[in-house]
Amino acid sequence: MPSHLTGRYLSSHLTSTYLHHFRGRDPSMWWVDLLNMNHPQFSIITPCYNAEDWLQGCYQCLLTQSIADWEWLVIDDGSTDNSSQLLNDLSYSDDRVKPLFISRNSGAGVARNVGLETAQGQYLAFLDVDDVWLPEKLAAQLVLMEEGVMLSFTAYRICDHRGLVKGTVDENTPNRVGRHDLLMKRVTMGCSTVMVRKELIGQRRFPTMRRGQDYLFWLNLLEIAGEAVKVNKVMTEYRIRPGSISRNKFRKAAGQWSMYRGPLHISLWVSAFYFFHYAKNAVFRK
Repeated sequence: MPSHLTGRYLSSHLTSTYLHHFRGRDPSMWWVDLLNMNHPQFSIITPCYNAEDWLQGCYQCLLTQSIADWEWLVIDDGSTDNSSQLLNDLSYSDDRVKPLFISRNSGAGVARNVGLETAQGQYLAFLDVDDVWLPEKLAAQLVLMEEGVMLSFTAYRICDHRGLVKGTVDENTPNRVGRHDLLMKRVTMGCSTVMVRKELIGQRRFPTMRRGQDYLFWLNLLEIAGEAVKVNKVMTEYRIRPGSISRNKFRKAAGQWSMYRGPLHISLWVSAFYFFHYAKNAVFRK
């Protein structure tokens, strides 16, 4: 791990509750049970940069989840505000909160990769610090994941910084989508809605570019998984911060074309085909 990355890891302790779990089990498999009992079911990965105004709200939405077996890996990406102190305070009161620190701002892709290197959960979920989950979000996706789904996502609603709802996304899209659906923007797969089985990720990591790294990562995972399955309910609120890096539509359109022709290495005519559908679906998406 690069020298400018530092982290604080919290150990867990086996209790009599865990010991009770082993009764009636094959004694030769005790070590497998021990490893599983020490690992959370979910690892939630959140990049954080100068987000002191959002951290508490993000944490509160995790506390309302109907499933409590999670670790929250919050990667402070060189914040210059009070974010690091708030994270340390949260971690002292809740040992599921595990802050990691990057000494200089490196972007969300790098921060998420630090989280991937550290994650102990069977399922990995991504939550941006200015977004929130509805209470049944983890539970709803767990149903799919336990059926063998490798990659899932949910519908979400867009809210402004005051909490006013501006619209919903991915409610009227197919429940099973592939790589071409994402290339043509038939589906969005908002970052804070995605859940991935850990073994699907393996050694794959987010690109380190500043914009669009999550989009490229989902395309990479879809190439392996074949499809992503949707929970067709709004389970996430995407909150728009003033000046958000992802909300300028003209910049996003230019960036999308650059994705086709750059890192995705798609030919000119195929790029034009995808971009036509991207533009159409971006205008009429619901």
